[in-house]
Amino acid sequence: MPAALTGYVLFLIVRLIYDYADFGLLFLPREIRQIPHWSLIAETTAVVITVAFIVLVGMVAKTVMGRFFQSSLNNLMNSIPIVRSIYGPLKQFFEVLFSRDNNTFSRPVLVPFPHPGKRAIGFLTGLASTEIVGSTHEYYKVFVPTAPNPTTGFLIFYRKDDVTLTDMTTEDAMRLILSGGILN
Repeated sequence: MPAALTGYVLFLIVRLIYDYADFGLLFLPREIRQIPHWSLIAETTAVVITVAFIVLVGMVAKTVMGRFFQSSLNNLMNSIPIVRSIYGPLKQFFEVLFSRDNNTFSRPVLVPFPHPGKRAIGFLTGLASTEIVGSTHEYYKVFVPTAPNPTTGFLIFYRKDDVTLTDMTTEDAMRLILSGGILN
């Protein structure tokens, strides 16, 4: 699925560049437009320009200028009242979810959910402070995502005894959740 979506996005980018290039061809002299296989040349040029554009954007994103643009975009998004309330939480969630250095979702666990006797996959996010749970017992903070959209879910505090640790990797747990249980 990720490869298909990536291919589709690249196709859309190439198509957009090709449409602009095709429009620009109208301004070329008629002799050039009548060259045999002109459409193949135009499509190849669109692909080359797209690849060069993607490489250039990648190079710029890694420089100081790229960080400046990213910072400016963040400031712009945070300055718009309605957009800020959507953009901020989504940005934080995806930073946590896709960060390679962060161990926030490092431990898939089984927890009683939605009621005792049933089990759901959750992600151990840490120990809950005694002020939050109001108990001297140790409690875990567990995020229980919903299938098939793991960006929504429940933050539930479980006693340490109620949480079953698994040998599953985070990737395997996400794959199981995203597929609705089809993939083991």
